[in-house]
Amino acid sequence: MLQMMNYLSALAEMKNLCSPAIKPGLERIEALLSELGHPEYGIRAVHVGGTNGKGSVCAMLDSIFLAAGCSTGRFTSPHLHDFRERCLINGEMLSEKQTATLLVRINEALKALIRRGGPLPTEFEASTALALLAMTEAKVDWAILEVGLGGRYDATNVVNAPIAIITNIGRDHMEYLGESIAEIAWEKAGIIKEGAEVFSGATGEALQVIEQEAASQKATICRLGQELLYSLLRHNDAEQYVKISTPCRVYKNMRLSLLGAHQGANAALAVAAAERVGLSEAAIYTGLAASQHPARLEIISYQPLIVLDGAHNVPAMAVLAQAVRDYWPKRRCLALIGMLADKERKQALAQITPYLSEVIISRPPLLYRSEDWALAADFCTDLQINIKPENIIEDIPTACAHALALLPKYDMMLVCGSLYLVAAVRAFMLERGICHEKNV
Repeated sequence: MLQMMNYLSALAEMKNLCSPAIKPGLERIEALLSELGHPEYGIRAVHVGGTNGKGSVCAMLDSIFLAAGCSTGRFTSPHLHDFRERCLINGEMLSEKQTATLLVRINEALKALIRRGGPLPTEFEASTALALLAMTEAKVDWAILEVGLGGRYDATNVVNAPIAIITNIGRDHMEYLGESIAEIAWEKAGIIKEGAEVFSGATGEALQVIEQEAASQKATICRLGQELLYSLLRHNDAEQYVKISTPCRVYKNMRLSLLGAHQGANAALAVAAAERVGLSEAAIYTGLAASQHPARLEIISYQPLIVLDGAHNVPAMAVLAQAVRDYWPKRRCLALIGMLADKERKQALAQITPYLSEVIISRPPLLYRSEDWALAADFCTDLQINIKPENIIEDIPTACAHALALLPKYDMMLVCGSLYLVAAVRAFMLERGICHEKNV
């Protein structure tokens, strides 16, 4: 218990020391890493950016590297249930004691910056520094880093990664990245380093921007739909099989436990990058089949059918709608939805509402970004989904209990709109034992 208290108190101290704002820029993370002795130096990394699919690609790559016998560090965000999920070493969370020890060092560095009047890092920047410190001390063979926001001015961009993956480009975080696709693509292409190997699933104008950045950095690029191809072979609600063709090899009948047609594209990018760094065909097959990523089209229960998905923006909701059509086309669906105020909520909801029979609206737990959470009900009404007054419930556990009470009238329950909401619902379900055995 004391160990847990040390970890939680050190984490609370870190949050109190950090700036609460979202502030793109590298000056704060660079100052913090300097205090820590530059743990980012010497890290060999795969840097993964893009609008959607980043976390899935990171999970696939981590699993493939481990299958090949490499030691790995993986940094992703946000976490679902425990801050320690953000940094995995060889696929496992650090212990509470290890994390507390690292947090103490981060906090001392933050205090040193404060004493000198230096730039005050954000919580995400401090989390990034902690992950880099952990990976350096573990002497991992490969670090797999997910961009937090954008890329060019994201805290993870302090690492000189020889491999850059940019999944796709869509409209999200426009207040920080720009209103146009070209502006957003320019921000995300900033992770491309001189001489790097680049893999991208972007198309159209976004791809042109990425190609220009790659050319300016003398980097090579492998493009999904051109040098890199994939096709979906078959699927059920437990697994799917894909065929992937890279410039070097054709991978036939690859098993993928992550569901959804979009995961075929993510798998192709992960496979091509793994192949390029010299991992074996056997490791690629084995690692891809073993990869897991909770809360991404995750079936947490089969009886009754409950599906969790972190879709939170227009492209992700469109992908989720396709999955509902592909996997459960005839099921009457009850949905529990909560969205953050800084998303294009009406446009995103328009993607999924045609496939819903009844909707419950709740508030994502990130309170400072969800003040007007109940507006989602008005957007649904505009989209011809009438929200009953009793289905607008701020408290997530109450909303979950209400949804479970209604579920016998329907064929499935879908939870989406925000990864923060999905995490809270997942925790509720796990605590009550409403969970398929493979998810425990």
